[in-house]
Amino acid sequence: MSEHEDIGPLRNQVHAVWNSVAAGWAAQVDDIEERGSGVAGLMLDGLALSPGDRVLELACGTGAAGIAAARQVGPDGMVTMSDVAPDMVEVAVNRTRQLGVTNVATAVLDIEQIEMPDGTFDAVLCREGLMFAVDPGRALTEIHRVLKPGGRMAVSVWAARDRNPWLGLMLDAVATELGIEVPPPGVPGPFSLADKSALTGLVDGAGFLDVTLTDVDNPYVAEDFEQWWGHITAISGPVVAIVKNLAPEVRESLRGRLRDSVVEYQNADGIELPGVELLVVARRR
Repeated sequence: MSEHEDIGPLRNQVHAVWNSVAAGWAAQVDDIEERGSGVAGLMLDGLALSPGDRVLELACGTGAAGIAAARQVGPDGMVTMSDVAPDMVEVAVNRTRQLGVTNVATAVLDIEQIEMPDGTFDAVLCREGLMFAVDPGRALTEIHRVLKPGGRMAVSVWAARDRNPWLGLMLDAVATELGIEVPPPGVPGPFSLADKSALTGLVDGAGFLDVTLTDVDNPYVAEDFEQWWGHITAISGPVVAIVKNLAPEVRESLRGRLRDSVVEYQNADGIELPGVELLVVARRR
């Protein structure tokens, strides 16, 4: 059995998870885009786009970063916004229509097997998606392949779990309440690329040059517990289905556990749960 056949079912499982939460992302689009704007801005700064550039956004989600890139490259440029989940691509399509952005295309693409010719793009960006690749090294090699010589990549992933209680608290509470590991062993999760040395090693191994890695603070600020709960249980791929299928009494026990957990993050304006991303910018040979 080949490596591709061996992990193919796992890839399908991960892809299905993100397709299943697309409706939640659509419902939370304003919240998602407001929070992500800072990181997206830093990614675009790293790419240093020029009018007329061709850009690929992978794991686009709502497409916010791609839309921002489209505005920078102007009418002579083009941004292809893609995701492995068709329903997520549709969220991005609807967002571009709402905002009147026309220099964009959309595609269903697997980050580990990008069905585009070699040297197609001047820049590639992937915000909060690479860590869910079953084989992130292969994904980075694919990104390198579709870039033009000298083209630039900007990728962000979540830092270590203990630096991201905005999500870590939920994963820990589910694990404690149900006695399971979240995500399950062997399944790539939100913190799977949190080791900086390993991450830069993967980028170097894919053939990139001028690699920089920067910590970016990205806390989740909410008016109250209910806003945070609604956000996490709508968009977090590793937990949405689990929480949805809980018996009512177990669900309420989980909510109570989490209410206690966020007390230390409360302030006069609501709650502020820390979050940190790792931003990698690099150049193709």
